[in-house]
Amino acid sequence: MSETNSIVMATSEKAEHNPETFKGDALETNQHEQHIAIPILTRVEAATANTNVFPAISTYKAIILVSLVMVSSMMQVASGIGVSITIADIGHDLKIPSGQLQWVASAGSLATACTLLVSGKLADMYGHKPVFVIGCIFGGAMFLGMGLARDKYQLFIFRALGGVAFSGVTPAAIGLIGTTFPEGPAKSRAFAGLGAGAPVGTAIGLVLAGITTQYTPAGWRTFFWICAGLSCALAIGATFVAPGSLIPRARTEHTLKGLDWIGVILSAVAIFCIVFPLGEGGNAPQGWKTPFVWIVLGSGIVFSVLFVLWERRLEKRGAKPPLMRMSMWNRKMFASLMLADLCLSGAFTSMLFISRTSAQSEQGQGGSIFSTVVAVGGALMLAISTIVSDRVAQQKAASLGVNIDASKTQSAEIPEPALLQGYRAAFWTCFGLGILAAFVVGVFLRKMGTVGRKKHVASENEGEQVEAVREA
Repeated sequence: MSETNSIVMATSEKAEHNPETFKGDALETNQHEQHIAIPILTRVEAATANTNVFPAISTYKAIILVSLVMVSSMMQVASGIGVSITIADIGHDLKIPSGQLQWVASAGSLATACTLLVSGKLADMYGHKPVFVIGCIFGGAMFLGMGLARDKYQLFIFRALGGVAFSGVTPAAIGLIGTTFPEGPAKSRAFAGLGAGAPVGTAIGLVLAGITTQYTPAGWRTFFWICAGLSCALAIGATFVAPGSLIPRARTEHTLKGLDWIGVILSAVAIFCIVFPLGEGGNAPQGWKTPFVWIVLGSGIVFSVLFVLWERRLEKRGAKPPLMRMSMWNRKMFASLMLADLCLSGAFTSMLFISRTSAQSEQGQGGSIFSTVVAVGGALMLAISTIVSDRVAQQKAASLGVNIDASKTQSAEIPEPALLQGYRAAFWTCFGLGILAAFVVGVFLRKMGTVGRKKHVASENEGEQVEAVREA
């Protein structure tokens, strides 16, 4: 028994047998003696005190839960692909001008990108299960509305609100896995299933949208009705399978009143001003030379800087939890993974690593950051590859004696050699970005270790903490 523990026990015994004497002695105790009398946790006790507690879940329910989050990822990707497949029929039926058709697809993705951070924060505050269920129900209602839309305005509104609804589903799904499964192979398989949902959804979206549009009486509307039914099925399944309460309850003393609303506004405006011009620059009146494209993009950078400064200030003061703890980016592993995701903009296997870089209480926030980086990265990479493709096609066409504006000219009017060379240049650009991501992972994550291997319950810095206590 240590000297400190002996002092504590002797003090307790004295208090039991002679309370009055103990009371007088306590008044005469100096500050140094009071400090020594505080018990110090041993190495194992300190580690055990910080160990996360995971809910008990049967293998049967665990499999269903992983299937649900996988289908949620699959459905979100499939719906986006389905919109691209059915966009011509949608434009014809609702009489949408060709210049406005891109809003059918971009309204949802833009709304999702702008609300991901706050949705992830709400999932951490009120629980991942209620956010997942509410997001699926609300998103299903918006799919139903899209299928019933009678004009372009209704369609755009339902599409945007659906994007807001599903901005909470992905962070909540990541949070459900992160807080249900402890470190080990089970968690790695669960994240693998979540990541596999996206490429599977791409294939299913292509087939399902084509079949429903061509072979059903309602045409493209049938596809959205199927998505609505699937969303409701996900909500029902999660209600009975996912651990935790369905009634949203704040996990901390902070509620919506204490939410970082300034951070919410700054982040939403910053993401909008970055994603919007990157996605629409090629369709502007003068293409990328249009002044408002660069003005809006510059505004996005300014708001991003303001957001970072505000979040740092909020985190240092500690009076209110920030929307994004900027100290997370000080972790080399986390920052490296986000850089790799930015380059790949859809590297679904990176979801496997999220559980290694976020605390259990920040699973939703980690998932929202990942999804935001993918959304912004997707818009950025698409803009870069489009610019490369257009410029190369223009140069090749000029060498053939044809002057074109690649961003404005229909593909059928561009000489085939110029078109193919532009595509080839775009693919080489994507290849280079993939190599850059591989370099980041290979260099900065080389000491990451084996994903899924259970760690010792003690923290990584426990040795330094014990030495500091001994010196004190």
